[in-house]
Amino acid sequence: MMESDDKEKTDNVRMDNDVRLVQLEKYQEIVAQPDYVDKLKAAQHNYVTPIPFKVGDIVEWKPNMKMLPYPTYSAPVIVVRMLGEQKYESSSIFPTPVLRRYDMLIGFIDGDGDFTVLKADSSCFQPWRMDSSE
Repeated sequence: MMESDDKEKTDNVRMDNDVRLVQLEKYQEIVAQPDYVDKLKAAQHNYVTPIPFKVGDIVEWKPNMKMLPYPTYSAPVIVVRMLGEQKYESSSIFPTPVLRRYDMLIGFIDGDGDFTVLKADSSCFQPWRMDSSE
């Protein structure tokens, strides 16, 4: 039984490393694009431009701000709660854990038809536009 557990852990670490390598390769491709600095400046501007939200607002990701697997770009979610103050939690989306900011809860209906609530950073969202295609 112990060998099976060790093999599973080794396989999981190998898959994590493979995912990280793919992410690193994709990052390096983007950084190499000639308009990378312009995109970086635009993303920073979008991030720091505040948009006040309230409970019940329908929102979507701002361009280039998707930091969670769900929702997908242009998919509407609902603001469930504004937390008032910024909070931080450790996240392992990078090889080294980083602090991830959040200040609101968003809700959406998942693939099982259940209402799912996630912590989110309001700086990464904008009011939903039905015709959005980003």
